[in-house]
Amino acid sequence: MRRPGLVATASLAVGALLGLGAAALFGAFNGAAPVGATGGLAGDSFPPSIYPQPASFPHWGDATGCASLKNVAPIDRRQARRRSLRVLSQWDRISEWRDRQLSDRAEWPVVTQNWKRQSGHGHVVRLRATDVVQGPARRSPYAGLVGHNCGAQILRRSWWVATCPGPWPVKPRCTLDTAPALTGHAMLLDRRGHWLVWFTYP
Repeated sequence: MRRPGLVATASLAVGALLGLGAAALFGAFNGAAPVGATGGLAGDSFPPSIYPQPASFPHWGDATGCASLKNVAPIDRRQARRRSLRVLSQWDRISEWRDRQLSDRAEWPVVTQNWKRQSGHGHVVRLRATDVVQGPARRSPYAGLVGHNCGAQILRRSWWVATCPGPWPVKPRCTLDTAPALTGHAMLLDRRGHWLVWFTYP
């Protein structure tokens, strides 16, 4: 799952003149204030109020853990449709550090695995509503798995997005029957205005 390349490049150039870090600039893509620009994978860049420790790591054949319910807001569907696409337009595209900014700690083992296998695509895409299938997490094909292992509460407060294989825009409209083996699934949550990926498959 995964062009405003010129905008990003220009923003970085301006940021360099102003002494801003790349993290602070890319943070704007999520629609929330950047969580830090110290340039590391720990410390103030990932405050515990937004990135708390995972609730658990169940033995379910995947590196993903279960996200904590700490500071997780109830789902606002209108906001979820828009903000989830902003996050997934960058996901697995820019850097490991950026993916950590965009994800809950429960997903960090998967982020590490992904970036050991690839270098990313180097640019973001513009996902549109027609490029995905989305809705409350209970509609996900993995709702039963997640609910059983992580609990009904986190499932109720999660938003599900299925992304059909690119290139985008996808025509005709994205459906789960387009290429089921190549469709990526993600669950996101809203923690203090930061939309974070916490479950992905495959």
